[in-house]
Amino acid sequence: MAIPRNLANFAPKLDSSGNPTFTAPTVFSAGTVSLPSITFTGDTNTGIFSPTADTIAFSEGGAESMRIDSSGRLLVGATTARSDFFNTTTVAPRFQVELAASDNLNRFISVTSNNSDTGGAALLLAKSRGTTVGAVTIVQNDDQIGAISFQGADGVDMVEAARVYSHVDGTPGSNDMPGSLRFATTADGSSSSTERMRITQAGTVLIGTTSTTANGGVLQISNGITFPATQSASSDANTLDDYEEGTWTPVLTFGGSSTGITYDSSDRGYYTKIGNVVNVFVRMVLTSKGAQTGAASVTGLPFTSKAGTFVAGVALAGFNDLTFANQLVATIGDSSTSVQIDEVTEAGVRTNITNADFANNTRLSWSATYLV
Repeated sequence: MAIPRNLANFAPKLDSSGNPTFTAPTVFSAGTVSLPSITFTGDTNTGIFSPTADTIAFSEGGAESMRIDSSGRLLVGATTARSDFFNTTTVAPRFQVELAASDNLNRFISVTSNNSDTGGAALLLAKSRGTTVGAVTIVQNDDQIGAISFQGADGVDMVEAARVYSHVDGTPGSNDMPGSLRFATTADGSSSSTERMRITQAGTVLIGTTSTTANGGVLQISNGITFPATQSASSDANTLDDYEEGTWTPVLTFGGSSTGITYDSSDRGYYTKIGNVVNVFVRMVLTSKGAQTGAASVTGLPFTSKAGTFVAGVALAGFNDLTFANQLVATIGDSSTSVQIDEVTEAGVRTNITNADFANNTRLSWSATYLV
């Protein structure tokens, strides 16, 4: 160890190894970043110096690498504490790391655990309601235990973009600490974050809401789940990959033509699609059946039925003013977007119903469920 320059005029005592020893208090010069007052033999630009009153700084290779400022804040890579977090001028954390390097590797803080068991590295954030160092005063329900805040510069100061934080989620006791984990993001045009998702002490996931419903499921969502406009089908039989609600336009045809056929303005076709199952609901009131002839069918189903001999029956809720002698049936065929309407005799003979079986005021109310 080199002898401090301000002690060069007297001979200190030496220990058994020949190093100087000092008795407290020992006063050193302030030193500089390039020539610190406490340094090492053969490396005089590395050591400890005091750049200003009540401040200790550490120099490495003639450049400052760390300091403890007059407020007791530990600064790494900065000489002045930053106090512009949460878009204020008063929040200055006790430990700050700030780098100006463009090297991506310099942007990380790492904690690595090297051990032969299953344990890993950990970051501990803790809270007590005590007012002194080392206190273990019990916390209370909804106390925030810790948070990780993500902030970006808005040109003036730092503004929070997102936050992950934990709260006490119940009444704590001895070896009993119920907790929740919460996730918040800041909306466009805002300067503060809003909670978007929560995992409660019971393991319930809440999205868009902060309270559970009675007898609710493990996943509770306030505004529903949105699926893509085009289904991205999953090969997993236990995965719900699509949900859709909408309207469609049912069209009655005779012999494949809809010319001259008109309907009441209140006619509606609705559908709900869940995975590969489609439910359709229809109300059609004819104002004119037209003059076309041939087999009757309703076209325009919102999705093509599944290929491979999947035939679906149609529930006929009300076909009034139809003239037919036998049982009326309707089916959706294989790979089809139409419903075929027929009558079946007691002997099982199936016959198409045609224009002649309808009246100008015929009402068709029906529903169907089919695979796609």
